[in-house]
Amino acid sequence: MKSFRIVLSLFTLVLSIAVTSCDRNKPGTIDSTEEQHSKDVDRMKAESDQVVSDAESVMSETSLGRIAGGNGTAGTLCGASVDTSQIAQKIITITYDGTTLCNGFVRTGTITLHLVNGTHWRNAGAVMEITHTNYTVVRQSDNKSLTFNGVKYVTNVSGFSWTNPTRQYKERATGLTLTFDNGSQREWSLARNWNITITSFSPIGISYVISGDSTVNGVANVMAWGSNRFGTTFSNSTPVPITTTYGVNGCGFTRPLSGQLLHDLTGKGTLTATFGVDINGDPVSSGCAYGYKLDWEGVNGNTASAVKPYN
Repeated sequence: MKSFRIVLSLFTLVLSIAVTSCDRNKPGTIDSTEEQHSKDVDRMKAESDQVVSDAESVMSETSLGRIAGGNGTAGTLCGASVDTSQIAQKIITITYDGTTLCNGFVRTGTITLHLVNGTHWRNAGAVMEITHTNYTVVRQSDNKSLTFNGVKYVTNVSGFSWTNPTRQYKERATGLTLTFDNGSQREWSLARNWNITITSFSPIGISYVISGDSTVNGVANVMAWGSNRFGTTFSNSTPVPITTTYGVNGCGFTRPLSGQLLHDLTGKGTLTATFGVDINGDPVSSGCAYGYKLDWEGVNGNTASAVKPYN
């Protein structure tokens, strides 16, 4: 399963999409707290997805997830050791060393994987419980950290095999505790669907359709909600599922082809990011997109919009 280590490590999905959101009282100006929150959302998604990527990779390559052609032993991860001494109880522990630099990040703490439903991770309906224990990621560029404690669950809805080009995962977390670089601790929850299609095996090509999968305060398709580092409640939803491509003929994880992400901070307003547009903000019909369009609506009725390029 090494080819699929990137299966869930995508959603670096541009919520830093700069979120150059506009102050609710000053049209056209940037609200620094909303911008910081958007960066936190982006960081949380990226690190959370990397955990799932590591977990899926390790689980798939052991006897708990082995598919035809696999050797049934745990693979290696950058800066981590894998303990399979409890594999008879369907438990695997990943410990990060806190010193090894991996793609610009240093990780410490532990991730415990427990196959709580199903005999093998490859099977439809298998559920992997992922427990974070002081799992901390430090970014080398600015030495800022993010720490996770708590549990989330990933369900292999469809099952998979080398001959099946499609699969679906569901991710759920309630009350994940996050500690931000300023020392504040907050609880966040997640509910996401991943529809994955392998478009090419050699070289690898993958298409992802990502959507929220919960209703919060009457809002449908919510993928994340909770309280941000400033104590403001929020939710992020996908009015239109987000499509990205990777690998051969792909545009890259951080350059979605289409979709919308609605960013809502209670008492401030909403910002909608529409992905896959040209320099004029119009949807692209072929090829890779220039960027995304931001549409802001404040609680006082003020509005603003901007077109931003992908990084």
